[in-house]
Amino acid sequence: LTTFRCFTDGCAAYDGTPLVERLRKAYPHAGWIILIGNIFITMLVAVGIFNLIMAVFIDNVMSSQFARKQVEISESSLSVEVMLKRKIADFMDINQEDVTLLSAQYTDPEIKLKKQSEVYDALLGGGLSV
Repeated sequence: LTTFRCFTDGCAAYDGTPLVERLRKAYPHAGWIILIGNIFITMLVAVGIFNLIMAVFIDNVMSSQFARKQVEISESSLSVEVMLKRKIADFMDINQEDVTLLSAQYTDPEIKLKKQSEVYDALLGGGLSV
């Protein structure tokens, strides 16, 4: 616990004087090495913990963004499928009045898209799967 306190709060004796400064004065030949070592280790711990927190945060943001994008893609897949089938039918000069007539009776957009997809499958020969 004392080492953790030294890295986060600062090492101080009971009277409030810094312990690193006391060690520097107590050991005149090795004091500067202790001081430089303390600075290096404190910076390493502080930057390392900050990088770890940022990495976890960025990973959470990226995974939630990926999940949201997957949901968005799955929700729009049926409309993209119908749009592609409509474009293929336009390219093949197929009459598309049946699609409009058969899907007009449905009010729910999801069911309407499913019926449109089924009608386009029938118009395009049934073998087209997008």
